[in-house]
Amino acid sequence: MGTDAEDSGEYGRQPSWKALWQHARGWRGDVTLTGSQHGSYTDASPLLPQLARQGAVPWETVRKDIGTVPAQRATAATRAYVASFLDRFLRGTDDHLLDGPSARFPEMRYAR
Repeated sequence: MGTDAEDSGEYGRQPSWKALWQHARGWRGDVTLTGSQHGSYTDASPLLPQLARQGAVPWETVRKDIGTVPAQRATAATRAYVASFLDRFLRGTDDHLLDGPSARFPEMRYAR
């Protein structure tokens, strides 16, 4: 799961990820949440905007750490994609979210 940060994004943009991708065996998929930064996939996503509304952190910190993706969408996408991965590879069930672009999450870019 990548972000729109300069040092992240689709696997082809980063030499180390590109090399891993080329040499990895088995299934692999790459999704990038539009408008995201590293903190978009963490508890910072719902928490930082609350702190900014209370004046505890500047809004610039929010944009820098979690980007512009709404917290609800970042949380929903993270939960759905991680659950889908674990279900597919640990439980043996498949909701097919990892198969390609999803109407459920149009803000998630998919590369394969």
